[in-house]
Amino acid sequence: MNKLLLFLLAIIVLPTHTLEYYQDIIVNNKVHATGVRSCQKRYETIKKVLQELRIKSPKVLDIGAAEGYFSFRVAHDFDASCVMIESDTRRPLKHLCDENEAINKNIILLEKYFNPSDFIKLAQCEQFDVVLCLNVIHHFRGHWKRAIDAIMQLGDTFIIETPPAGDMTAGRPYLGQINQYLKDQYDAKIIGKFSRHTTHKEKSNMYLIQKPKCKTAFPNGSISFSTFKRFGGVFPIIDDNN
Repeated sequence: MNKLLLFLLAIIVLPTHTLEYYQDIIVNNKVHATGVRSCQKRYETIKKVLQELRIKSPKVLDIGAAEGYFSFRVAHDFDASCVMIESDTRRPLKHLCDENEAINKNIILLEKYFNPSDFIKLAQCEQFDVVLCLNVIHHFRGHWKRAIDAIMQLGDTFIIETPPAGDMTAGRPYLGQINQYLKDQYDAKIIGKFSRHTTHKEKSNMYLIQKPKCKTAFPNGSISFSTFKRFGGVFPIIDDNN
């Protein structure tokens, strides 16, 4: 039995906890298991935005990356440098980074909970061509506005997905306000609507926000070593002595 099969058996067939996988499990651009949220149609919408940007090897930040599906696909299709933020260590994301051998040279994982202040600090030392923030904002609950304003300092093009008002999910008292704020404050345009796994009759809103370019990403497409260490970098494994 090969290494990949053993890995998939461990995380899918024989789970040690009741954690549900939000996204499809993808290894080397092949889906091995489906998550509770639809991924393919959402990715096609994201892919279209990236194609229209025409940025060679873009630098992408994926906030709340979960199982890494979108970053792995973007890295494969666009030779992008993808920085993933995911604080839930129960998810197999670090192992999936290792298994995605075809593109893991393009992948960085920051395993840390980010509050709004952390996003501001990150923006002071790093900028990104594209920021993905898919179904994350409502988890900041009463701090959702600070989170949005902080995230908006991280780049120029933002793809933000959020549940609609009425969805039975975490932070539901704020959902209507979040959607309205994105449209009023940042001129967010809806580029897609996708079925929710929490309330099947509801559809999430995927927004595109584009700002005038004010800063540029590092030319090598990566992040600095100091940023990696400061913000909980766990992949790739880097020898501090080198």
